[in-house]
Amino acid sequence: MRLFCISIAWLAGIGIGRTVSLSSTQWAVLAGCSFLALLLFRRVPTSRLIFAAALSFSLGGLRYVTSIPEIDSDHIASYNDRGKKATIEGIIVASPDQRDTYTGLQIEALSLQVSEEEYTHPITGKFLAYASQFEEFD
Repeated sequence: MRLFCISIAWLAGIGIGRTVSLSSTQWAVLAGCSFLALLLFRRVPTSRLIFAAALSFSLGGLRYVTSIPEIDSDHIASYNDRGKKATIEGIIVASPDQRDTYTGLQIEALSLQVSEEEYTHPITGKFLAYASQFEEFD
């Protein structure tokens, strides 16, 4: 039953971490306070379970917050869903993934030019492109 409570607290921390905007530092402080309280009240079984669940909750929230990638304006993902055509230059970084109807290419982006602009933007990040299965790539 204790493991079940701690597991539910972990999942609740992930869920709350998704909805509440706390930084990783705040989640770590909450985890540290929970750990200290767990050490102080380790001889009282009920308090031990409550603070262990609080520690699990805060570690779940910390895990969620640290798993979210940082996307700035120089990242390829910041250009998603803009509704504009763009030309992307990059380097194929993995072997082509040959399928029955297409070839998947994992590409490290280097620059991007939006069709309405005259200049290119240096960018970072990887993306997956689907191409014809009969093409050759370098």
